[in-house]
Amino acid sequence: MPFGDASKDWREQLKTEVGVFEVMHSLAITKYYDLAEKTLDQADLADKNNELAHAYVFYKRWVHIACDVIPKHNYYRDPRYQVHARSLVLQSREVEKALRQLVERMDVVAEEHAERSREKRAAHEARLREQRDE
Repeated sequence: MPFGDASKDWREQLKTEVGVFEVMHSLAITKYYDLAEKTLDQADLADKNNELAHAYVFYKRWVHIACDVIPKHNYYRDPRYQVHARSLVLQSREVEKALRQLVERMDVVAEEHAERSREKRAAHEARLREQRDE
């Protein structure tokens, strides 16, 4: 099965939990950078604890904050905050790698779940056949 196919439905359901944030220019850009950092910490912790769904939601939330929200802030291009922007670029590479590995693990779990469901269905159908034959 191609990469990501097995867990696609699961990940689609989780996307509703990611949330969408609009940039508020009245909020200091450093608050957004802090939010991104805390979100990444939560993602890493959930990933470390093998909480796949939580890790996926937090990583995707980080991507949204880092790629969609922060760049729209009025102070994003301000030289005073470029160290933060560069840090996001470096972190994005790590997040991309972590998300890829996470999706692979989610695929395995989804495939195992599908296999157990098929086995249960087959056992149920076998019981029904036995009852009909009696």
